[in-house]
Amino acid sequence: GVDFDRPLLPAGVDRLTVAGLAIGENRFDCEITRGPSGGITAKSLKA
Repeated sequence: GVDFDRPLLPAGVDRLTVAGLAIGENRFDCEITRGPSGGITAKSLKA
C-alpha cells in the first residue's frame, strides 16, 4: 500500500476517484477508499 502524509478523503466521504494522482514520477487514475478501520487504500484503476 501507499502511505499518504495528508488526508485524501474529506470527512464523511468513503470513496473517491482521483484522475492523475501523482506517485513519484508516475501518474495513476486511482480509486481511494476508506476501510472499516479508517485506513485509506488507493487502488490503481489501470494496469
